Amino acid sequence: MNISNLISTKNNEKAILAIILGLLDGISNNALTIEECEKILFAPYISVKLKQNNFNEEIIDVIDQCCELEDIESLIPDKLDENIDSIKKHVLCLLKKSTMSLDEKTITICR
Repeated sequence: MNISNLISTKNNEKAILAIILGLLDGISNNALTIEECEKILFAPYISVKLKQNNFNEEIIDVIDQCCELEDIESLIPDKLDENIDSIKKHVLCLLKKSTMSLDEKTITICR
């Protein structure tokens, strides 16, 4: 999967937030592992790319928090669900207050 086009355009902030929400939901429901989510979006280099492309600092902070989930899982596993729920609530707030509209073709599926 190539996410570089999605994170290269500031107009895709809502799409990024929606993907974050889906990944977190996948972790919460044991459909995805944190390691899988790190391969998709929860990686420090994603934060760097988002900063380079002038994304909202709150979205970058959310990605950074998601990057810490593996540490939480290994060090204080009883706090993992609480942390995921907190991040999800914050993402939903960011989605609700966003005034940016999605690009017409934010994600393209290739054969």
